[in-house]
Amino acid sequence: MARRIGHLVDLGFTTGEIRTFIDRISEPMTNAPTPDELLRRRERLTRIDATIETLRATRAELMELLVSDHLDA
Repeated sequence: MARRIGHLVDLGFTTGEIRTFIDRISEPMTNAPTPDELLRRRERLTRIDATIETLRATRAELMELLVSDHLDA
């Protein structure tokens, strides 16, 4: 369990966020998530998607700099 939590923290989840679904990762799913749980999960995924887009844009900018620096040399 501690390893799973550590991995989630490494992925950018806060301990507060993990606390909201810790029972879901520690036991097999027995009940469907509540509408509030689903909303929180969707919101978190939206933030993750935004972070991924930011990282992709930054990577593209860095690649452009590297390519242009290489061509200028």
